[in-house]
Amino acid sequence: MTLIAGIGGHLSDAQQDNLAAGWASVYDDACQALSLDGFDQMQTTPAVAFPDVRPEHYVQLEGMAYTEIMAAVDYWFGRATEKQSWIKAELLCRESAYKDTIRETKHSLREDAKLRAAKKSELPSETELKEAAEREPYAVELSQRITFLLAQKEVLDGRIEALNRFAAGLSRQVTLRGQELELQGLGRGRGPGGPGRFGK
Repeated sequence: MTLIAGIGGHLSDAQQDNLAAGWASVYDDACQALSLDGFDQMQTTPAVAFPDVRPEHYVQLEGMAYTEIMAAVDYWFGRATEKQSWIKAELLCRESAYKDTIRETKHSLREDAKLRAAKKSELPSETELKEAAEREPYAVELSQRITFLLAQKEVLDGRIEALNRFAAGLSRQVTLRGQELELQGLGRGRGPGGPGRFGK
């Protein structure tokens, strides 16, 4: 049995605090830089409800009703993609912090084991080091936050795909109806008593 088996939480409180503060400042600095350029995170509640696009809308919507639902689709697409970008930004920082925490913990555990090992067989393997590092409290906290962000991103990915399909379907229907009206106009032009191709 090696010296590391079954242990965890090897980083001191000060080391954990330094890691947390360092990576928190990276994310905060990125947010602040974006804010100075006018890109603040959304704080307002939605201006309109998420669009309830139904199959019948592809054939029945006209005029103002079409404009309103397309405006809602555009609004929510922008809102969802913006939220997604902030989640990706935090996810990038948290994943980097997690990797750094694992690396620092493994290094600390490895050096400690070298000092205490009476023989080489007592030294921990890379797998044991990794498993012990993953039990580090700050690593567990980061892992939980990363999972939370990934879950949010998964839902947003689905919503953005749905909004893309809504917009494409509604736009395609307008194009088809425009073509249909054009063909109807041509048909009336060639009808009995109506002007022909050359106005005769």
